[in-house]
Amino acid sequence: MSERRINILADWRAGQVAAHQARTERGDYWLGLLGQTILMIMLLFIMIGVAPYQHEIIPDLQTGAAPVSPWNRLIWLSLLALATPVFWFRRQVLATAFKRVWPLIILLLWFAASTQWALDPVVSVRRIVLYLIQTVICLALSLSIRRGDRILVTLAMTCALMVTIDFFSWGLAPTASMTEFGLAAIHTHKNTLGAIMMYCCIVCVAYFQGQKSPLSRVFWLIIVLAALALLVASKSKTSLGTLGGGAFAGVGLLWLLRQRMSLIWAIIAATFAFAAILFLAWIGWNAIGGTDPLAPLSTVTFTMRTDVWRFALGVWADHPWKGIGFGSFWDVDPAVQPSLQTDAWFSRPEAFANEGHNGYIDILVTTGVVGLVGALPLLGRWIWRGLVLLRLALLSVRSEDREGVPYLVYLGIFPLLFLFHNLLESSYFTPNSALGVLMLMVGMDIDLRWPDRHQPGGVNGLRLEPPSGRP
Repeated sequence: MSERRINILADWRAGQVAAHQARTERGDYWLGLLGQTILMIMLLFIMIGVAPYQHEIIPDLQTGAAPVSPWNRLIWLSLLALATPVFWFRRQVLATAFKRVWPLIILLLWFAASTQWALDPVVSVRRIVLYLIQTVICLALSLSIRRGDRILVTLAMTCALMVTIDFFSWGLAPTASMTEFGLAAIHTHKNTLGAIMMYCCIVCVAYFQGQKSPLSRVFWLIIVLAALALLVASKSKTSLGTLGGGAFAGVGLLWLLRQRMSLIWAIIAATFAFAAILFLAWIGWNAIGGTDPLAPLSTVTFTMRTDVWRFALGVWADHPWKGIGFGSFWDVDPAVQPSLQTDAWFSRPEAFANEGHNGYIDILVTTGVVGLVGALPLLGRWIWRGLVLLRLALLSVRSEDREGVPYLVYLGIFPLLFLFHNLLESSYFTPNSALGVLMLMVGMDIDLRWPDRHQPGGVNGLRLEPPSGRP
């Protein structure tokens, strides 16, 4: 009789565990759908913006600064409201999630503190609040869409839609889509189109690797080729060069990550040694000839970007440690904006600059050495962890992890290309930057997946609960 009671109790407990598991799976499914919807809306919004086809900055007649559309605030607040239920249903794991993204939280606290000494405190506060809202939304996306392959399919479908819109805009409205510098299509600037098409190529190539049907492979190949055509037509040399270099480097990187660690470190050491030999040989050649080894760099301006860099570094030199306030350098009150107090070419209406064309210099000048020392290791952390997660998936024998390889290719490659892209464009912690928001989302997702690589669910399924937790 006692054994029968034990069996009945065990069956009841097993039924409770099964019922809890079923409820959890249903909840994850519906939360995932909510997250995918938010992700698609957010991605389309940051790509298109609130002023399609407006290819020139039209300053406000009263203030002289670029006007801020109320739609921008309304849409971000609406996305935040949509994301709020995620935190209620994931409230048990919020403390764990915050612990895993602690470097980002500390850096954002410093950015928020810098608003106290900003040149334009009103704009600085508004921009840090926007960035905090974007951070909360990105955290909600990672917590709601736990499977990486579901994130990737959402990104890929949205990118395919964006490529289609831009391609038909180019064909059906060529006058409205073209600028004197290159194709901008529905976007505000040709460099914006270039950056977005670069991103679409990364996402769609990663998604292409997971397609098995010939028809689907043909479809995604057409999308990639259309995005490449738009990128070339935009004449965005930075995005085109970054993507081209990333394509060649990516093939070698995927091969390298499959090798044993001793070979990987040997190749890395050999690469650095070869670069050092070339550098010393160049120095020696110039010493023999009595020439300046830096002379070739004196004629390189990166499309006159060096003028902007010298000016920004000059402003930073007056505020080296704290900077002049987060988001308080470009496109602020004309009475205090540093560039508008000069007669430099990039301060004139016909060549108005609203970024420093180097993400790291912009962080340095706005948040000082403290901000840059926090931002660079954070980006390095995301790059390293993204590559390690990709290597774990490539070497895994689990089918669950193998299914996540295309998404982890995206997580591994995008931060690397973002690193180099920001050498000539500003998007790293730049308010209202599409690539900046996407890097924030990718970085947080990498940090949330990192400690779980040995738990059930592997690297494709995000899991924040203890593996042996009770229902």
